[in-house]
Amino acid sequence: MACAGVEAGGVLWRVLGSDREALTAQLGSVVGDIEAGRLKDQKSGRRKQLYDVRLGDGSEHLLKVNHYVGLAACWRRLRGSKARREERLARTAHGRGLPTPLPVAWGERHRGGRLEACFLLVPRLAGVADLMQLQNDRSLSRRSRLALAAAFGRLARQVHQAGLRQDDFAPNNFLARLGPEPELFVIDFERARMRSGPVPRAACVPALVRLDRRLPEVSNAERWRFLLAYTGSRRAARCWWRELAGLAPRVALEDLAHLRRTTTRKGRRFEPVPAVEGFGWERRDGASRTLRRQGSETASTWTRRVPAASRRRGRELWAMANLLWLRGLAPRPRAWLHGQMGAALVFEPLDDAQRLSELTHPARLVGALEKLLGRLLALGRLLPELTAHEIAVLDADAAHPRLGLLAPERMVVGDALPPESRLREARDRARALLASCGS
Repeated sequence: MACAGVEAGGVLWRVLGSDREALTAQLGSVVGDIEAGRLKDQKSGRRKQLYDVRLGDGSEHLLKVNHYVGLAACWRRLRGSKARREERLARTAHGRGLPTPLPVAWGERHRGGRLEACFLLVPRLAGVADLMQLQNDRSLSRRSRLALAAAFGRLARQVHQAGLRQDDFAPNNFLARLGPEPELFVIDFERARMRSGPVPRAACVPALVRLDRRLPEVSNAERWRFLLAYTGSRRAARCWWRELAGLAPRVALEDLAHLRRTTTRKGRRFEPVPAVEGFGWERRDGASRTLRRQGSETASTWTRRVPAASRRRGRELWAMANLLWLRGLAPRPRAWLHGQMGAALVFEPLDDAQRLSELTHPARLVGALEKLLGRLLALGRLLPELTAHEIAVLDADAAHPRLGLLAPERMVVGDALPPESRLREARDRARALLASCGS
């Protein structure tokens, strides 16, 4: 239980442990370093920051900071801060047997009767990485990936059986320490709720579908190991597999509606194209500005020309391109441009990438092409006009070749085929595309 609050650095801290006064003094100096700009923010959010903190005893921690303005400050004044709520949930989850690092301290800053900011100090675990990072690590062997998938399935079942329901059930909220038996931890209870009993199945199924969408490179063997460990039997795993596959198109439609709003709104990640250059949207990283100034001649390989595209149609294609990229099914889109020369979708250029129609021996990628088409058909349907010129070979590595779709206008989300028909159509479409290449 947290002790009485001690003020340091303008923050009222509640610290757990024996040496409370020394730790509170160190936290006060940490707040001073943050305000002076001597600590680098790892989160780069508008109202949420994350800092690496090393205390006097050499231990490493993470300090989460949330800021509140306007009505949110008044509302949080009544409900309590996110730091207070997350600390309470973490201790409840730990008491129910879930592996999670316990917070060391939390604090709140009030000014004029309003909650201005809250702070949460959590110990950093040694030798761990989140599941999103491990997914992109191609040096992991197949055996290690399968063992990690099984361990993750057991932890996910334990989380739901303990009554922990996370609105953000994402791979970056789970940490893993690799070894003969992978050791996993659950973190980040900011968007979580604790129930008195297990989480109902009606809430577990959408959570697993949303988890799967964040792991686009996971193989079917890894998915099966996860479900087998999660359910405990092959029969139950098969039922869950079918149920998850049936729900995937609906979740994709929800994601597409969300992307229509976020990708066409000025914010931290996107901004509108200046009116003098036409209209459209681009990422706020500077690279799309360079591509736009250079024109399509420099980056013609990754510029998709779209004839007769209205503003509304451009918004749809821009959202679809971002959806496919987030699912690992397309290159990263940089900008949607609509000017005097027509409309164009600009992708991030890759040095070693080619179009499928430009390869000398495209037949060697038949397995990767069937996989791409099968995953696309799991979300909806592909229009028959799709050609090999609209398929990009993003990584031609012999062990794990990766392909992507350059034509988001060929994709219609939300009307997926049954699994048997999907596999057959993916195989037939792959053969037709390779035949058009002259293989």
